[in-house]
Amino acid sequence: RTPSRLAALLLGGYPVAGLARITRGRILSFMSARAVALRALTLLNKGRIDRIRGALSADHLERRERAFAWDLGHGVVRNERFLDFMLRQVVHRKLPGDPMLLSALRLGVYQLLLMDGMPAHAAINETVRLMPRNQAFVNASLRRVAGMVSSRPANPDLPHCELALSPTRTLVLEPPGIEAEPQPVATRYSLPDFLVERWRERHGDEVALTIAQASNSIPAVFLRVCQGRSTAELAAALADEKVE
Repeated sequence: RTPSRLAALLLGGYPVAGLARITRGRILSFMSARAVALRALTLLNKGRIDRIRGALSADHLERRERAFAWDLGHGVVRNERFLDFMLRQVVHRKLPGDPMLLSALRLGVYQLLLMDGMPAHAAINETVRLMPRNQAFVNASLRRVAGMVSSRPANPDLPHCELALSPTRTLVLEPPGIEAEPQPVATRYSLPDFLVERWRERHGDEVALTIAQASNSIPAVFLRVCQGRSTAELAAALADEKVE
């Protein structure tokens, strides 16, 4: 079976003849990290699950791929409001009502904008391949988003139209940019309006922005050496396990 037909079987909503003859285990063995993430996001959008964590289980994937699927799934959920804002810039109509189609678009935009180092062609092509239909629409939408990314620092004089994705990558929006949103900071960092407004009232705009950025960031991992062990011993143990 082709990857698209396997995606249809796995993600639901697209009946395919012969489903009863294929076991869940055999199908899962074909699923990539992106397919696992898309399946989980689609189930979440359909209301079949309340939390995405369990649906991201993928024992057939190697450890690095499992981590990739986890990052994709949780990253989309964590940035959903911003991803939908970006989709509205390119779709020029209501966001799709099809849970799988909307999940695929969010997944593609997340890779393009918020996964630094992800090649645009890989994000687009691999996401499109997961779709049993609407491939042309997904491809065109994601290519429009990719075309809005510039490999340069953001212009600090245009904070609403040039959003820094990293020190060397900038998302360039048509005026008025994100300022058109009722709460630009809440939209950019996918937070509730009332929460950002509360921070602004209590701490001011600058501190509220800093808190919003931190709230949407993945915390760094810190290791503390136990009493009786040295930093050198810990570093050597990590090196032996190929942990950088």
